[in-house]
Amino acid sequence: MSGRKDLFGIPVFEVLTCIVIAGCVIGVLASRIETLLETAEKTAVETTVMNIRSGLNLEKAQRIAAGKSVTDLANHNPLDFLQAPPVGQSNENLIDLAKLSSETGWYYESSQSILSYKPARSQHLKMLVASAEKLLQWKVVVRNSNEVGVQLMTPYQWF
Repeated sequence: MSGRKDLFGIPVFEVLTCIVIAGCVIGVLASRIETLLETAEKTAVETTVMNIRSGLNLEKAQRIAAGKSVTDLANHNPLDFLQAPPVGQSNENLIDLAKLSSETGWYYESSQSILSYKPARSQHLKMLVASAEKLLQWKVVVRNSNEVGVQLMTPYQWF
């Protein structure tokens, strides 16, 4: 007979090693997932702005074909020109930009005709002008009474 007892199970050292390795893997994956989510949000914002431009061009073409003026497009909510509202759009016009301090998503301030977006994830967002808050803003502009576009009001670099 041997003097060694038969032990069943995994030694404590191996269990702790597995826990540490799993914790490191989870930490790295969580960081990567957060970056991917922010990239997806950036892509969604850029796609929404491109779709707004397309919707404005379509509305402009329809108005020109009907013999109507396009100058009043600058006073309309640009989100109305989308086929479907973007995720996170506020259903009401924004009166006070202070409301944006806690909420994320799309907002339209009718008094200044400014479309705003406050990102949910902004770790890699850098505002190129002195601004205390990470708030992206656009405005519909009409040039030469026939050219309609979306102008970025707050320059930024995202990634």
